[in-house]
Amino acid sequence: MGRPDAFTPDLAMSLNNQSNQLAGLGRREEALAAIEEAVAIRRELALGRPDAFTPDLAMSLNNQSNQLADLGRREEALAAIEEAAALYRELARARPTVFASRFATSLENQAVILSAFGRDAEAQAARDEAAAVRGMASLSVSPAVGGAPETTDKAATSRGSGPAPSSRGARLAVAHCAWPAR
Repeated sequence: MGRPDAFTPDLAMSLNNQSNQLAGLGRREEALAAIEEAVAIRRELALGRPDAFTPDLAMSLNNQSNQLADLGRREEALAAIEEAAALYRELARARPTVFASRFATSLENQAVILSAFGRDAEAQAARDEAAAVRGMASLSVSPAVGGAPETTDKAATSRGSGPAPSSRGARLAVAHCAWPAR
């Protein structure tokens, strides 16, 4: 075998998927072991090629947080989801149409864990930020969909604040806005 490292990303993906399947079967300890290995591999890959592998690391950290929370290891679960959210925040800044939804989901997961600790104000702040991110993302336009179609935010219109920006420049400004640093 010439380049076994060429298959390392596939191994990490398989471990991530295995973890999800094991968790679905109630085999939580095995699920955690698989996702911990996936995180370790993806962390190494992201160090070498961050643009290519940071999204995968963030996803595996999110899954690791879920597995830890399922085992009642909330402190570790919180650390993992905080790291995932920080990575997704940076990814969403660079490519909001791709990563804003994942960033918002990680914030929502973080809020659940914070609530379990009774840290209700922090949990609410995370939920509010997630809602704001989802709102901004709903106004952005993905170039992958073939251009810049007219965009209207139906929720904003129903609140009486009028249509969302419809000029290309306004849409791009929304799509490339900087997510607030925490």
